[in-house]
Amino acid sequence: MQIAEKAIDKLHNTKGVEKIFLLDEYDRKEIIHLEKKDEQMSPLGFGKKHNAGMKRALRSDILISFLTNREYDWPKNNLKLIHRGEIIGEDISDPDEINRLKQSEHHLFGNIVIYSHKFEKFKEACEPPVMHINANPCPEIEEIAPVSEAIIASPSRLTDKYIKSKINSRNEIHIGSFLVGVNLDNTSLEKSSNELDATLTGMSRPCIQFA
Repeated sequence: MQIAEKAIDKLHNTKGVEKIFLLDEYDRKEIIHLEKKDEQMSPLGFGKKHNAGMKRALRSDILISFLTNREYDWPKNNLKLIHRGEIIGEDISDPDEINRLKQSEHHLFGNIVIYSHKFEKFKEACEPPVMHINANPCPEIEEIAPVSEAIIASPSRLTDKYIKSKINSRNEIHIGSFLVGVNLDNTSLEKSSNELDATLTGMSRPCIQFA
């Protein structure tokens, strides 16, 4: 719990982060179910979604969620549409680049661009592409000992709705939600525990004398 509290404190100091809460094992199971359900849906009509970031986060030792406002620096290069090993589309973060692409021959779905010259090859193939969503590092939490890894994952719309329902968030400033998966260095934890046991064992007990 101390490590989780330290991680939450780090997130509170991150610009654009609004609400933070620790998820328990019940939440983890519910979110696993929602993510599996989401993968069965065809994203934008293209193939199958593979949210690698969420899969990694959901296997972590500690699971934290947070809501963001418009000031949050959203992860970049987070999503790729891959067909037969080739990237045929991806997400774009730069607003100027999005405006430029709107004037081009490429297909744009929100901030996701599908490259037209590669899209033609995909249309002629039987095998659908995969929407691959990455995990992103969270270096500020990785500074906490004994954290071995901390990653930020982008949940599906189903999980986003579930997370916001936990705090009854209907606030328009809460535009996004993320999960943070924190893994611990179990070797360091075991060493610290053994050192504590040795210290306690070596402590002399007070001698009580009876008259």
